Amino acid sequence: MASEMKNGQSGITITSVKGEKIVLTSTNTKIKFDTLDDEKVLNKSKSVSATVIITGKIKDTDTSELKKVFNWSKSFKSDEVYRKLVIEDTAGTDEIGRSYEFSEMFVLNYEEYLDNDDVNSKYTLILRQKECHFDDIKTY
Repeated sequence: MASEMKNGQSGITITSVKGEKIVLTSTNTKIKFDTLDDEKVLNKSKSVSATVIITGKIKDTDTSELKKVFNWSKSFKSDEVYRKLVIEDTAGTDEIGRSYEFSEMFVLNYEEYLDNDDVNSKYTLILRQKECHFDDIKTY
């Protein structure tokens, strides 16, 4: 897997069908497999979602990359909606500690909180895996 991150840096690479890359570094990332409508589900079923929640400080993020996220979040173009997502966690070392790959992610929600002093300005990007591509999810 080709790395887009610098040594010692964890991050996210999102690639469109056309090859456009979005690279987010210095992020906090949560990966969640969740049973949909878990209050009513008694058995393991196909009603499971894979969600990735990415947060970061705006001041620590390349503005051009956030513009790409913004444009992706509002796009309905068939060649832009679903994208490959690669998460690389270096865990503070120069080596990749853990990597995740999702093949068909789409934007569920994107928001920015803009603070007056810009110190606490942050963004949150919530992605979901296309349901019929669960078997394509990989971890290394």
